[in-house]
Amino acid sequence: MQTAGGVLPWGPTEVRLTGPNTPNTSLKLLVPLLLAALVLLFALSWNDVIPGSWRLQGWVLGIEGRDNRERLQHASERRELFRAQQGRVQPGAIVFLGSSTVEQFPLEQVFPGKPCLNRGINGDTLGDLIKRLPDSLPLAEPAALVVAIGGNDLRRLHLSAEAAAESAVELMDELRKRYPQTPIAWLGLFGESQAAPQELAQAQRYNDMARAAAATRNIVFVPTQRAQLVDSEGRLRLSHAADRYHLNLPGYLLLGQWIADSGGSVGALLQP
Repeated sequence: MQTAGGVLPWGPTEVRLTGPNTPNTSLKLLVPLLLAALVLLFALSWNDVIPGSWRLQGWVLGIEGRDNRERLQHASERRELFRAQQGRVQPGAIVFLGSSTVEQFPLEQVFPGKPCLNRGINGDTLGDLIKRLPDSLPLAEPAALVVAIGGNDLRRLHLSAEAAAESAVELMDELRKRYPQTPIAWLGLFGESQAAPQELAQAQRYNDMARAAAATRNIVFVPTQRAQLVDSEGRLRLSHAADRYHLNLPGYLLLGQWIADSGGSVGALLQP
């Protein structure tokens, strides 16, 4: 193809466009928009605004990392709830402190009409509970305390029975410093339904040390390794289990009976 000035520098089938609306310019504008949309989609899914959070976090963090993130988020929400309620709790509450065994405790069904206050957080360790005591304890003087914790120290943190017992003693001392005369019941650990023999032995050693520490601090130790709840090797019976770690309603009714019968002054407050 020729012009008055000569031959064009490209062939007759070639077209060269210039200006603000060329394909190259449009592509340059489109790429950052797509990236921004992907980032927004990721953020919405990650924070569970749209479906996909559970799977996405599993891909990025791994199953353990995702579960740990969910546990921490749940704990934060529970602590916020406790702080909001602190000043509204009436004097004379019976405060239950602990991990998932306490959080899932159907207190109104097991102790109907009693002023029980649930301050359990799923996944908590002894160290976690010590740190959150200022948030968890009501401003008004409680009538009694019930404590059930320690399994996550052995199972998730893989602490020795001795190390876990040291944390238990620290918690007992902190509670006694705050409430020198308040009745306290400390619940022993029961073995999970699929526990290995060494795990059962660890739990038993922890229970023995916790019982001894409680006796010197005017704290009543309530054993849970009893034939109605666990088998001959110390594992939770399936008839009383909601899952491998937790009690179902019959299990909680049995535990409540033991607290009322063997919990000393705490138990007297919980008697029908």
